[in-house]
Amino acid sequence: MLTSNILLAAILVRLVESNFLLESRIVNGENVPITNFAHSAFLMVSEPKGIFVCGASVVNQNILLTAAHCIDTCGKRCPDASVYAGNANKRSGFKMDVLGTVIHENYSFNKMINDIGLILLKNQLSLNKYVKRVALMKNPPVGKTALIAGWGLVDEIHLVHTDHLHYIKQHIWPYEQCRKMITNLPKGTLCAGDVENDKYASV
Repeated sequence: MLTSNILLAAILVRLVESNFLLESRIVNGENVPITNFAHSAFLMVSEPKGIFVCGASVVNQNILLTAAHCIDTCGKRCPDASVYAGNANKRSGFKMDVLGTVIHENYSFNKMINDIGLILLKNQLSLNKYVKRVALMKNPPVGKTALIAGWGLVDEIHLVHTDHLHYIKQHIWPYEQCRKMITNLPKGTLCAGDVENDKYASV
């Protein structure tokens, strides 16, 4: 049984558009309509180094969930950030301005722990079939298959990126089993993927 509940909130893609420095990706995924992942939103932050983009998930009409590393350099008010929701094309959705951000108090970029943050919107999102709240899970269903969606690099070899939402299916592994391969894996990390599969996501 597939679970469409969000485990990582979204694939949180960050890239520098000015020189296509892609850090995260949905590789060999498939195009998907926004109605299949209506909680998905696209975050764009303008900084001196370039334009950084990430994924986010709608928690409610005023708050979005994203990765702390997506917003840790733009300040608490994050004045040069915008959010797009309601469309599978990353810049064709409803544009919303950001009021402020909150980052987990124990977040560490170097250790990549507690990599979670909130985006506060200036105006409320209108919920409809294209914009819905994310279903947050307390515990990942180990052994099940998760659906992961996001924007970003879709071909690592040729460095091809996409403006359209993509998704893949990934098997969820027990934390203890993942630690056998990744010894420094922080507690609380969700581990998903298939060792012999050419479809994967990275954050």
